[in-house]
Amino acid sequence: SYNTERMLSYFPILCLKSEKKKPAGSSFFIEFLLNGALAEPEKVSLSAIPVLLSAGEKLSESIAGIDESNGVFPEIIKKTESEKIEDPIPENAYRALETHSDSIIKNGNELEKKGITVKNQTSCHPDLKKLYDEPVGIKYLNGEIQVLIVHTHGSEGYNPDDRSRDIQKNVVRVGSEMAEVFEKNKIGVIHSTVMHDIPRYNSSYKKSLETITAELEKHGGINIILDVHRDAMITENGDSYKTVCNLDGKTAAQVMFVVGTDGGGLTHDNWRENLKLAMKFQEAVNKRCPNLARPIDLRNERFNQQKTTGSLLIEVGTNGNTLDEAVRAGVAAAEAMAGVIKELK
Repeated sequence: SYNTERMLSYFPILCLKSEKKKPAGSSFFIEFLLNGALAEPEKVSLSAIPVLLSAGEKLSESIAGIDESNGVFPEIIKKTESEKIEDPIPENAYRALETHSDSIIKNGNELEKKGITVKNQTSCHPDLKKLYDEPVGIKYLNGEIQVLIVHTHGSEGYNPDDRSRDIQKNVVRVGSEMAEVFEKNKIGVIHSTVMHDIPRYNSSYKKSLETITAELEKHGGINIILDVHRDAMITENGDSYKTVCNLDGKTAAQVMFVVGTDGGGLTHDNWRENLKLAMKFQEAVNKRCPNLARPIDLRNERFNQQKTTGSLLIEVGTNGNTLDEAVRAGVAAAEAMAGVIKELK
């Protein structure tokens, strides 16, 4: 997973190859350091010299430009007149193309019929059925604080304001509504309203990790961390998409759970535990409303999810959705997740 180009950016001298042209005197040093394995310097250096992996992790955590979009744009929905739902939208909202991604596969396997579908963008090959059948290693704490909601990119807004510092109009508002649902269901929750991408987008994940670490130190019972975002679907032509579904007779956004792995080379031994919880959540959300949840996005990046075995990123709608559509989706998803949490033993 660590390719030569990535290693070159971290440790230039280690990436010299055994080509005919190389700086004089470098061969002995590199062969000594890498135990003679010049063909795969990045692989050997990371496995044999732990300090390099540690340094690589530190550098990776400071990267802010992690691409969260799954890059998939399903076909535009074509609705008949009878299927149209008329909901008031802001007068200044721009036109966004409606799209919908099914995670309930009627002719699929046992899990897909339950609405448990994973889009795997990694080289990892988890046994989904095995993971689904295993217990989730988290217990309901009966009102004690166990859920933390954060926003790595808190300024993410909704149509018509793709970015907003007003926490009543951006994704932080969605987090607040979700937190209220957990509280009503006697699930202890902390909601951090810090926008870690303000004033600068750079190092957003590093800053949100600091918030997460601090809250874990204050509240040792936290075992579920939800990093609430909104997705962005913009074509090369500049057209925006909005994910939609019919929720109790009204238009709502769709939600998507994003699960990080160690596929990018960073230490994350328990990512399968996070995936277990994501599958339980996805199943429950789709029972609450068919296809309210898009397929789980399994990624190489770890998104700070190494901190607990119940850490997930959840995308609520896209930049094309209105705030009302996103709030409806967030509330319904939280209701379903609360049901799952209260059954954890």
